[in-house]
Amino acid sequence: MKRTLKHGLADIDRVKAAIEGAYKANSNRLSPFAPKMVWKDARAATMSVTVMTKTITTDFTITDDELRVEGKVPFLFSHLEGRIMTVLGEQLEIWLAKARAGET
Repeated sequence: MKRTLKHGLADIDRVKAAIEGAYKANSNRLSPFAPKMVWKDARAATMSVTVMTKTITTDFTITDDELRVEGKVPFLFSHLEGRIMTVLGEQLEIWLAKARAGET
């Protein structure tokens, strides 16, 4: 599953803050699924949750004008792939809007 979001921010650190804000805002809700976010470098992160011993991972890549989101969903959860990406996209849009407004 893939999605690309236009972030409209010149400061990459604000995009990073938006990703972290979305993660932190939802980490309590996701706590039963052992959420984990790791930054590989200044422009790339991986988030994962484990459900029923299966791990769902999402990679975030920040470019100068886009936030690229690519997820890997185990076959067991493939029927939820669209819903997962929709919810993830909605949360990221909320936090990117906050970053554009200077709230993060």
